Amino acid sequence: MVMSRPPVCCSLCCSCCSFSKDSDTTARYELRLSVSESFEKLQQLQHRLQQTGGLLITIFHNFSLGTDKDWMGWRERYAAFIKQAK
Repeated sequence: MVMSRPPVCCSLCCSCCSFSKDSDTTARYELRLSVSESFEKLQQLQHRLQQTGGLLITIFHNFSLGTDKDWMGWRERYAAFIKQAK
């Protein structure tokens, strides 16, 4: 694998890349972040990646963006995040 520039640590998570692997469940269960805190960190990560020419790819579980009452607010925040990112 050839990289045009060295990887940049986002310094936003408990260990490099753990937040981005499973952002919904990692943020909620491991980092114990609220919906607002989770998406604030995701926006910070997106901004950092834009500055360095990186690409953000999000992967969320169906249940976190569905109608499960334990995940209230996630669907709306994700929709707003995607709209803002365009």
